[in-house]
Amino acid sequence: MNRMQLRRSLPGIRGLVLLLILAVMLSGCSNPSGTRGEKAQSCEVTMTGGSGRASVESPADVTEKNGAHRVKLVWSSSYYDYMVVDGRKYMNEAKAGDNSVFTIPFEGYDEAFEVIGDTTAMSEPHEIKYRITVHAPGTSSGKNKSARAKAAGSDGVKRGNITEAPEISGLKYRGREKLEAAKEFTLDRYEKDGKTYTLLTLGAKDLFLLIPEGAKAPKNLSKNITPLSLPLQNTYVVSTAAMDPIRQVGGLTGVGYTGTRANGWHVKGIAKMVQSGKIQYAGRYSAPDYELLRGKGCNLAIENTMIYHSPAAKEKLESLGIPVMVERSSYEKSPLGRLEWVKLYGALYGKSQAAEVFFEKEAARVRKVSEKESTGKTVAVFAVNSGGSVTVRASGDYLSAMIRQSGGKYLAAEKASEESMRSTLNIQMEDFYRIAKSADVLIYNSTIEEPIDTVAQLKKKSPLLKKFKAVREGRVYCLPPGFFQNSTKAADFMEDMNQVLKGEDRSLKVLKKLKK
Repeated sequence: MNRMQLRRSLPGIRGLVLLLILAVMLSGCSNPSGTRGEKAQSCEVTMTGGSGRASVESPADVTEKNGAHRVKLVWSSSYYDYMVVDGRKYMNEAKAGDNSVFTIPFEGYDEAFEVIGDTTAMSEPHEIKYRITVHAPGTSSGKNKSARAKAAGSDGVKRGNITEAPEISGLKYRGREKLEAAKEFTLDRYEKDGKTYTLLTLGAKDLFLLIPEGAKAPKNLSKNITPLSLPLQNTYVVSTAAMDPIRQVGGLTGVGYTGTRANGWHVKGIAKMVQSGKIQYAGRYSAPDYELLRGKGCNLAIENTMIYHSPAAKEKLESLGIPVMVERSSYEKSPLGRLEWVKLYGALYGKSQAAEVFFEKEAARVRKVSEKESTGKTVAVFAVNSGGSVTVRASGDYLSAMIRQSGGKYLAAEKASEESMRSTLNIQMEDFYRIAKSADVLIYNSTIEEPIDTVAQLKKKSPLLKKFKAVREGRVYCLPPGFFQNSTKAADFMEDMNQVLKGEDRSLKVLKKLKK
C-alpha cells in the first residue's frame, strides 16, 4: 500500500476505532480506570423489600480492589442515616438535605444480599430490611423485558386475579410492590419529575391513581382509572374493617365521616371521636347524607361490598364527585393476606413506611404461631340465631385458616368449600351436632348474635348443646362483638387460639372463656 492509499484509508480506520470505543461505552458495565490497583465500574443494581417507595439509583458506581467489591448506593430519599451490612454500620455520606449515599461492601455479582436501612422519615427512626443485587459487568437486571411484567410475578402477568399494570401517559413505570400474601389488591409505582404516583388495583377492575401533593393528574388518563389527589381529607369510611388499619398507620386525620354511629364502634378510640364530632356520622351505606358529604368536601368513600346491594347510593356519590372504593379484605383467604391490607391504607394516607413497620411486626407474630406443631385438636365456630338455626364459618374463610395455622383442625360443614366466596353458612342444629359434637373446642361467634357469658346461657339456645363434648368439658369460648372491626388483630387471635388448644387460657387477649 503506497502513501496515498494509506491516507485515503485513514478516515475509515478512525471511524472503526470510534465505533469500537462507543460500543464499549454503551455496554452494560463500563470500565474507566480508577486509582492504582483499583478497578472502577458502573453496574446495574436492583433492590427489593421495604414499602416499595424507596429505591436506589441504577446503574451505580462499583469498585474492585484485591478481590473486594464495594458499591456506592444513592437513595431516592434523604431520610436514611445509616445502613447495616453483615453487622457493620455505614453512615450517610451525603450533605444535609441531599439524597442519602452509602458505600458498602458486597460478596459477588448477581447474588442478592440483605442490608438494613434506618429511616428517620417517621416520628421515630425505624430499621427496614432490603435485599440488594449488584449485576455483573456486561449484564443487565432484565430491563429488556417489560418492567411491568417482571414486577407482576414470574409468569409476567398475574398476581391473584389482577393483571399487569397499565401504561399511563406521561408517567414512568417503576415497578409493582411485592406483597407477601394479599391477593385482592396491588400497588404499582410510577414516577414523574421525581414524584411518586401509586396505582391501587382492587379486585380485577377498580383502579385508583394516587396523585402526590402539588402534582396534577396525567393528561389523557384512562376513564377506567380514578385519580385521587393527596393528601386525602374528610374520607367517608363506611367499611368498619377499614378503620382499624387506618388507625394503626396514623391516618385518622384524613377521616372525616363514618357510616356507623358511636355506639356501634368497637375499635379503640373511634367511638369517642364520633361522639366528639371529630369524625361525623354521615349515614349508612344505603342512605348517605349527601348534603353533609358534599358540603364538607369529602373526596373518597371507602365502602364494603354491601354497597353493591344499593347501586343507586354508589352512583349518587360518584355523580357528586365522590369516588367510591370498595374494600375487599374479607375475600383474602389467609390471615397475613388480610393483615397486609394495612399497606393499601398506608399508601392512601401517606403512611407507607409506618404500614410496612406495623405489618412486619404483626406478621412476625403470625409466622411464629404458624411454625408451631399441630395439636390435632378440633375446633368449630358457630352462633345460634333466634330461629334456632346455626351459622358456621366456611372452611375457606380466613378465620378458619387462622385456626388451622394456630395448630387446630377446623370442623366445617360439607357444603362450605375452598372455592366459595361466602364466609358463613346456615345449617340446622341437628347437622351442626353431627359435625361438631366431638369438637375439642367450641367458639361462639358473638359478632353476629348477642354475646353470652356463661355455659348456662348457651345451653338455653338448644337442648342438644349440652351433649357436645366441649360443653361438657367446659371448653367453650366467645368471640367479642368487635372482633371483625379490629381487623389487624390476627396475631392476638392466633396466640390465644394456640394457648386454648394447649389448655392454657389464663392470659387471653381476644377470646373469652364462658363461665360455668
